[in-house]
Amino acid sequence: MTDSPAPGALPAQPGFPRPAPAPAPPSEPAAARLPDPPADTLADNEPDDPWPPFAPEPSTEALPDEIPVAIKVPPRFCTQCGRPWNPAWSACPGCAGFDPNPTGEPFDALSAAGGSHGGGIKSSLGLYFCLLGVSIIGTIAMMVDSTAEAQIEIFMGVLFSLIVLFWSIASFARLKPALARAGSPVWYAAAIGLGVGTFAFASICVGGLTRVFNVPDASYSEPLLKAGFGWGTVVLLVAVQPAIFEELAFRGIILSSLQDAISVRDAVIVSSLMFMILHLIPLAFLHLLAIGLALCFLRVRSGSLFPGMLMHFVHNSLCLVFEAAKG
Repeated sequence: MTDSPAPGALPAQPGFPRPAPAPAPPSEPAAARLPDPPADTLADNEPDDPWPPFAPEPSTEALPDEIPVAIKVPPRFCTQCGRPWNPAWSACPGCAGFDPNPTGEPFDALSAAGGSHGGGIKSSLGLYFCLLGVSIIGTIAMMVDSTAEAQIEIFMGVLFSLIVLFWSIASFARLKPALARAGSPVWYAAAIGLGVGTFAFASICVGGLTRVFNVPDASYSEPLLKAGFGWGTVVLLVAVQPAIFEELAFRGIILSSLQDAISVRDAVIVSSLMFMILHLIPLAFLHLLAIGLALCFLRVRSGSLFPGMLMHFVHNSLCLVFEAAKG
């Protein structure tokens, strides 16, 4: 049996020996591949880990020892309207003119309880028209019987106070922030200055208008003194009672309820106009409007009712001092 040539070998030639088959080239070994590292090795990052995570080169820049962090502490009350501050607020919603709830309760909870803008507005308008009715009835009564002017004025003052007291109790949640906040001493100094300034402005306005229209000056103390009441009653009725109860009514209930539906600026203007009309003295409308605006300014900026009460008292007291000085 003749051996068959190996594949790839040259056939044997006659007279020549068959060449030895060329050795097969050595097979190259398969590329070495490291096994995948186990999961716990990657997680624990052991020193002998063949696949360590990438580590950035250390920075040559020096880091500060401490990085200052500004911590903003939220206020306890709004600096403008005096409402209790909710830490979730970025701005006071009452001052922005869209908060229907002066107590700080969430809007959804208030809506579920039946609260709305209209409730506060209707209540404040009810208060205003009750007070306006007292003023109109008292003015008519004085025109009918001028001899009982002092008694009518005392009756009007007592009735006015009782109405405001009733509304204040019913609306105490609305008044509480402004009554709980005393305000900075700066606002009390401003209140005294505004009281003196509004008195001077009122004296100029009333003096000029009475000369132009040839009408007598109105006197707050004369009817009471002629009726036999002393200066204590005069001060209580003319200076103390309006300073407390008119501020509770106008800068407390009415102004804050108006802010639930309109902007602060519009609420200040509207409540000042309402304050002006309530007195039913056309010749005094100009300075009454100025007084109302000044009182609203103190209420909004201080967040308290007390600076406005002080200004109101100072203004009315100066009127009495001026009348006493004239004799």
